[in-house]
Amino acid sequence: MKKQKKGKKTKCIYNIYNFKNNKMVYFKTK
Repeated sequence: MKKQKKGKKTKCIYNIYNFKNNKMVYFKTK
């Protein structure tokens, strides 16, 4: 259970990181 919870948290952070990266790329290409 503990391992699953940790994995979910890291996945959320990874998604936010990807979102920020995509935003930067979007503004750079614009």
